Amino acid sequence: MRKQTLKSLKRKAWELQSQLVRRRSADWRGYAECYTCRAVKMWKELHCGHYIHGKGNHNEKNLKPQCNKCNTYLGGNLGKYAERLISEEGEDFVKELRREIESEKPRTMQDYRELIEDLKEKINELPHN
Repeated sequence: MRKQTLKSLKRKAWELQSQLVRRRSADWRGYAECYTCRAVKMWKELHCGHYIHGKGNHNEKNLKPQCNKCNTYLGGNLGKYAERLISEEGEDFVKELRREIESEKPRTMQDYRELIEDLKEKINELPHN
């Protein structure tokens, strides 16, 4: 077994977090909508986009499925992301989300190990598509 590093644990946690966000958004056939442009694609073809970059990689309120164009080429398409988030959740939600993320403490290796186990459980509870 390879030695675990903080970097490898972060990578694994992100892979699982991304899968969870994209799969939760998928319908019974496996299709999900890009949060910003509303293109419909298979969940495996989508990315997991952030509203607030930097911290917040595991705050599910900050994460939505996005197509490659919006997430990569349009840098998250943050104008549309903000518009939809505010329209669905309200400005207070967005302000509180920012406060939550800015107050997050750095995670330890043990925090990541626990997060990975939690994410695996959540993924296993999803219908398979």
